[in-house]
Amino acid sequence: MNICFNNFNGRPSTIDTLPRMAPSDGMSYATAHQKRVEVVFQTLAKGFRSCINHYQSEATRLKTEIANAKLNGDKHVLADIPHRIHGISSL
Repeated sequence: MNICFNNFNGRPSTIDTLPRMAPSDGMSYATAHQKRVEVVFQTLAKGFRSCINHYQSEATRLKTEIANAKLNGDKHVLADIPHRIHGISSL
């Protein structure tokens, strides 16, 4: 079995590790359903990774902004931060 590593997580691709159906000529291939499942999971993984990266960078930015505001004694910035976080009214 030829195992290739996908670009998303370094693990063997599901298409290469799921059982295959053998056509009448003896060659094996991944079923259409397996290919669809693989595409769905790769798309979900990419979306989750993008979401996580976005919120990690936002958290880092806010931590830096809070640290700078505390250092400079800027209470206006500290009071305004909760309103700048999407959907959150307080820290």
